[in-house]
Formats: sequence, structure tokens, C-alpha cells
Amino acid sequence: MNSGFFVALVVSAFWVGVRQRNPTLAAICLLLAAIVAYGGGIMNLVLSFTG
Repeated sequence: MNSGFFVALVVSAFWVGVRQRNPTLAAICLLLAAIVAYGGGIMNLVLSFTG
């Protein structure tokens, strides 16, 4: 599920940055994509330590 959300955020960042020429919103989409990509791994790591 997270991979689909990640792809959607990356595509929307490209769309906003290139087509609508809004680099700030594109950067926000890329930041959210990075949080989704690394957040799942960090969450799994924390959950494996807690039990």
C-alpha cells in the first residue's frame, strides 16, 4: 500500500513541478514521498524492537 502512495507522490511532484511550475509544492510532495519511503522501514524497525 505504501509503495502505491509513494509512486503517486513522486508522479504528482513531477506533474506539479513541470506542468504547473510550482517548485515549492513539488518539493513538499517529494518530502512526503521520502517520509513514506523511509517511515515504513523505521516503523518496522521500531516494532521489531518493541515486541
